[in-house]
This record gives sequence, structure tokens and C-alpha cells, in this order.
Amino acid sequence: MAKVLIADKAAAGAVSAARQILQEAGLGVEYLKNGPKEIDELEPGPLEKRLGGVKYIIGRSGFRTVGEGHKFVDAANDLSLVVRAGSGTNNHDGDYLVRKNVILENTPGRNANAVAELALAYVLAGARNVVQADRSMRRGDFQRSRFAGREVRGSTLGIVGYGNIGRMLTEKAKALGMEVLVYDPMVSEDVISKGGARKVELKECFSSSDYVSLHIPANGNQGLVNSAILGSMKEDAMLINTARAEVVDQEAILKHIQSNRSFRYAVDVHSADVEKNGRPSPFVASNTDQIIITPHLGASTGEANLEALTQAARQVVAYHSDGRIENAVNYVEIPDDQKGYIPLAQALGAFGASLTKGKNVKVMKLRYSGDLAGKNTDGLTNYVVSRLLQDSVDGVTPMNAGVIAAENGLGLSQETSEATNGYTNKMNFEIETDKGKTNVAGTMFGDTHLRIVEVDGVKLEFEPGDNMAVIRHDNTPGMIGYIGTALSEAGINIHALTTAPNEDYAITVLRADQPLEGGALESISAKLGTKMAYMAPIQL
Repeated sequence: MAKVLIADKAAAGAVSAARQILQEAGLGVEYLKNGPKEIDELEPGPLEKRLGGVKYIIGRSGFRTVGEGHKFVDAANDLSLVVRAGSGTNNHDGDYLVRKNVILENTPGRNANAVAELALAYVLAGARNVVQADRSMRRGDFQRSRFAGREVRGSTLGIVGYGNIGRMLTEKAKALGMEVLVYDPMVSEDVISKGGARKVELKECFSSSDYVSLHIPANGNQGLVNSAILGSMKEDAMLINTARAEVVDQEAILKHIQSNRSFRYAVDVHSADVEKNGRPSPFVASNTDQIIITPHLGASTGEANLEALTQAARQVVAYHSDGRIENAVNYVEIPDDQKGYIPLAQALGAFGASLTKGKNVKVMKLRYSGDLAGKNTDGLTNYVVSRLLQDSVDGVTPMNAGVIAAENGLGLSQETSEATNGYTNKMNFEIETDKGKTNVAGTMFGDTHLRIVEVDGVKLEFEPGDNMAVIRHDNTPGMIGYIGTALSEAGINIHALTTAPNEDYAITVLRADQPLEGGALESISAKLGTKMAYMAPIQL
């Protein structure tokens, strides 16, 4: 029985619901009621015993595979899927999981309403000075006039990041009569306007808003809110961060608060040092009522727990039952309209491996044209590269091919073009080695008929299959006769053969009735002698 480990403590009702979904699918379930601390301090022997046989892991923010968390992945030697019950995955090392052939998924949107409501709670608390007034009362002061606030109706909320949370927050803010400005370069103006907001540039979002709420990932946005951005905000503005600690320059916040006594900052996300190691937030030492600090409460509601954990369980069942991958973070799912190209991608990789055998590959470039132009072809590229490397690199798969290529210092790029070159679609695989460049290109006719249409710069056409060889030789009379004689003497029959020249040489591709190896290859080499530049047996 495959085993699922729920590796983070969660609300009892959420765990019970997730357990029921998993068990009904025939899966065994183990729950760490104290979270990863139950296994965190174990020595290698007990750790391996506890995690050995675990095929799937469901975790929240506490379970980590980054840094020292690699030991969990190493110990779970049967692991194939980790599902983060939530949206943020900065507590996971996606590349390391890929290297171990482990898929990482998340459950985006399941916590969105909870986070949006918390952000709105900050807006209301900031408008009415709720936290500051509470602290004052607890000190024995009763100063109503000091904490006179303002209504949020008619004020402006700036939202940075228009994903699930940003859209829900927009809806709630509009219901309160707020104007909403949105900065998100990846979302069109039409989509934002339909949601009742106005799309603006980053500077205007900060300078024109009374409240600014952050809902963006850390990757690519580290230090986005810096001294310059803070300096552009209104004196009595409020910044809300329920996204990621790294998005905001903490030192800049502390300096800005010291010089601007009306500015307020609400923060629910903290550095790993604070969240994992339990060290105090640097904002606590500031001892100011201008900062509201909460311990990462964004998704901490019973409803959000239930939504995220049960969705994670459903995704585990989907993968276990029929291999369906949902919300993958470190794996590129190939769209249905591209799956028919997988055999062609594998064929290009096989030809590339044969053409470069014995050479040091340096750079690989994929070019997609025609029907494939403008599409995300990462998945197809992974298939090409994995087939190229599978004979020389252990453990490579279409899931981890890109990571392994990078680990081995191989440059990889891809581009698309609408130019058809006479074909409805075309894939060209160019490889640079220490001996020069070579390429192989192919196309698909219909749904099932694939053709190789170029090898080593020579245009020709043939259907790839077993028992093939590519021969580069002089473009002189008698070459095909030599090849035919050599195979005849070796007792091998030619099923198909095509040849085409360019200015300097010719390429012959043949397919035989049995593997081309040993004596057959030696016989061809002997017949062609110095007239042959190379011969590459192809195994698809």
C-alpha cells in the first residue's frame, strides 16, 4: 500500500477530511501531529526508517525541502510527489526535487480569500487606529481624540500583484467604496478594468494610494519596496505585506518610520530566521505603534486549512490513480495540442545523441516554427534534451532534463518563429560541441506521421525508425554502391535509403532489417575509407 505523509500539523477537521479522501483511494496515511519536528532531530537511521516507503508528502509552510530539508528527500527514497497545501513554495527546493525525480505541486487560490480578508483587516485597523488604541488602553490611557481615524470609503487602495488574492481583495475593497489601483505587468488592462480597478505603473500605484497591499512572489521581486519607493508614498499611507518578507527592504522600512511618524506598516510574513528558528522579528525592537506585526496568519483559518488540505489530498489521489499532474511547480505539463509532438522530440534527441557521440556538448538550441510558434514549448524541449542525455547521464528524465543540463554546464535555449519554411510545423535541434556544430530537424504530418527533414545542414526527408544510420561522405559517384555492397556482404538488407548533397558533402540515411553494428559498420567504413567523414548508428 502506497503511503502518504501529512507532514505539518493542521486543524483536526482538515486532517480528518484529507485522510478520508486518501484512504478511500486505497492509500495509507501517516500524520505528524507535531509537524516536522517529529522527524527533524532524528539521526539518519531512524529518519530513513520513518520516511522510507513514503511515496507522497503533503505539507504546509513548516515542512521544508530547502537546505537541510534535503535530508528528508534523500531519506524518502520512494518519494514521487510533494504537494504544498497552499500557494507559496519558497520552503521547497524545486530544482533539488526535480533532480530526485520528485514533482512539486501547490494548491493556488485555496488560501486566497483568507489572505485577502487579512489584508482588508489591516486596512480597516489602520484607518481606525484599532491596534494603537488597544495598546494605549492597556497602558491605562483613555485618549479618544488621539486616535481619531478616517473612513475607508473614498480612499485609494493600491494592489501590487493581480492574482487570486489581488482580485478577491479588489472585490472586497470596491464593496467598501474604495478606489483600487493595480500594478501587474503580466495582466492586461482589460482584465483589470473588468474587475473594477485601474491599471497603473508601479510608481503611481505607490504615490497615489492611501494603502498599498503586496501580493507578489519573492522570486524576481526581492527588495522591490526600497527607500525610493517608500519616499514616493503619501506621508500618512499604510503599506501591507502578506506576500513575502524578501519583497520589502526591512532596513528601509525602519528608517522611513523614524523619519515619518504618520507612516504605518503591517507585516504578516517574515524571514526564515524568524519563522523557522523562532527568533524575534527586527520590527519588535523598533517599539513603535506604527508597525502591526502578526505571526503569518494569512492562511490560518479553519476554512483555508480545510480547502488547502483537502485539495492537496485530491491532487495526490489524481496522481496516484492515473498519473494526472495538477498545479505543478517544477514540472512543465505538455498541453494536449503538443503531446503529438513528443515522438518527434524524442527522435530529434536520439539523432542528436548519435551525431554527437564522443564529442563534448556545449550548447543546445531548439527552434520551433509554424504551428508551434508563440507557444510554451518547455515540455517538448525537456523531452529532446532528456533523450540526448539519457545514454551519458544517469537518472535523466523529461522532468529533470533542464536542471541536469544546467548542472552539467550545458547551455540551453529555445525560440519560436512563425516562418514555416514550407512546413506546417518544424522543430530544429542545433548542437554545438568541441568539434563544431550539427543539427537535426523534423516535422509532423497529421497526428502520427513524423519525418526528419534535415541532418547536419543537408535537407532531405525520411521516416525515422529502428536500425538506422546517418553517413556523411564525399559527394562523388559510387558512394551509394559502396554502402549497398558493404551491407550485402554483411548479410543485411536495406529497407529504405535516402541521400542528399550540399556544396561540400552528402548525407545518406539508411534503415536496415537488423541492427547496424559490429561487422556491418566496419564493412561500410572499409568500403568508403577516407571518403567517409562519419557514420552514426541511430537507436530511437
